[in-house]
Amino acid sequence: PIIPVVAAARLPIIIVPGIMGSRLEETPEGRRVLVWDPAPTPVSCRVATPSLGLSRLADPNPLTPCEQHDIPNRIPCRDEFRDATAIPHFGNLVFGAYNRLAFDLNGPTFRSALVAATGRDVKVYACGYDWRQDNALSAQRLRDVVDEARRETGSDKVVIVAHSMGGLVSRFFSHMLGGESKIAALILLGSPSHGAPLAYSSLKAGLPHLLPGFIRSVIQRLPGFVAQLPAIRFFRSLPSVYQLLPTAHYGRSNPDWLDFSPNPNPSGDTDGSNVMSLYNDSFTGFMDGLNGSPALNVRVALALAARAAMDAFLFSPTSGCYMHPNTFIFHATGTPTEDRFRLTRTSGSVPFNLAVTHSGRGDETVPEFSGTASGCGPAAPRFDFGGVKHGDLPNDPGVIRRIQAIITSLLGPTPVPTPIRTRIAAADPVFAGGAA
Repeated sequence: PIIPVVAAARLPIIIVPGIMGSRLEETPEGRRVLVWDPAPTPVSCRVATPSLGLSRLADPNPLTPCEQHDIPNRIPCRDEFRDATAIPHFGNLVFGAYNRLAFDLNGPTFRSALVAATGRDVKVYACGYDWRQDNALSAQRLRDVVDEARRETGSDKVVIVAHSMGGLVSRFFSHMLGGESKIAALILLGSPSHGAPLAYSSLKAGLPHLLPGFIRSVIQRLPGFVAQLPAIRFFRSLPSVYQLLPTAHYGRSNPDWLDFSPNPNPSGDTDGSNVMSLYNDSFTGFMDGLNGSPALNVRVALALAARAAMDAFLFSPTSGCYMHPNTFIFHATGTPTEDRFRLTRTSGSVPFNLAVTHSGRGDETVPEFSGTASGCGPAAPRFDFGGVKHGDLPNDPGVIRRIQAIITSLLGPTPVPTPIRTRIAAADPVFAGGAA
């Protein structure tokens, strides 16, 4: 059991989305232009088509998270309008990816039960960010939202619920930006703590399998993304994707994640254990002659340097992987997940072939070794949600009930549910709001 650590009348809960989970916009000459909004509103009240500016996304100039949620205040979407308006920065979130999580945590059913059980309440915030950029920059955005939430609620601490890459943003904030003392609990949902081989397939071969399913289906149809070479260059323009690559710890623990022929590569590597050498190599890495311009070569080099720094910040060979002291790890291991690849030379405009050779346990995107944060925070409770897929974790009813139970325990007086390391069925009767 954890000791209740929050005494304020209202506990802020901050939702941090994963890659491509934040709506992005820019305001040239004061005019609002949506750049990334793949699911603009609920289907029942959709008034706009998706905004997907692929060429603008590849431009390194900053974009900002949308503050307007753009849900019209009319039937049949009045409930969604009301619920979204009550959550600061809800417009940051891609609708459909996090709305149930946000609405259930901020809704009257949970909050009424929480007040009855603990005498305290919660207030939900969203924290979107420019998901293309270095996660160290995104962590600064999280710092600002955390300080805003603490100021508005009077609470010294917040709960962060972070999905996927949002977990890396949150851990960097906690460890490097003074956030640890401001966090009551860090709840990670499918976070790739040691990276994901699918990030390599995106950067090396332009394969979009790293992305959540509905976003993948949309982006694959975009003009300029159908051909392999433009897709490769698009992914290589995004610094954040490099920080999702398998980490040094992943490579040392799973040296067979990448097989390549000819072997060794020009840098002398014979397996996937020395990841930074692989990523910088002229064959296995991203300086392979396909970037198309000196400018992209520079951006790749800078992104690899930032990626090495992120790895060093969050993992030490002596002390292990950094986790906030009160971390809860939610993961899923019931879906085949591509985790081994073979790279071979071929002829053509893309002079290699990258093929999947193995699918292991995971959530379809993040392998078990990374999703469970093996070697990190050994005391951290880990909850396995079986066959729930990566993009579905935030809105899964069982996941939400477990989060509600943890929040109730933080406010006391009921003890937190006993952590388990086996599969949690969707109908698992965890207590929420003080009731079994």
